[in-house]
Amino acid sequence: MKFKAALFYQDALVFYSVYHLGNDYYKAKLDGNLPDMGQPPLLLELKRQGMQWRSDCSENDVVREIGAAIDQRLKRQ
Repeated sequence: MKFKAALFYQDALVFYSVYHLGNDYYKAKLDGNLPDMGQPPLLLELKRQGMQWRSDCSENDVVREIGAAIDQRLKRQ
């Protein structure tokens, strides 16, 4: 499964391509870049642990938003 996730990062709308790699393991890749502001994480690996999403990324808000997009996508299936 592959889909796009949109979220706000420092008042700018950014898009990630999210790829399902198996079980509760996903990878999210930033589409494009933001030259005028801080850069959101380019590549994240996400794994569900219990009811929360975990990543080695220090941007917890980004991880939480992408995890919520994954959950929403799974509910639609």
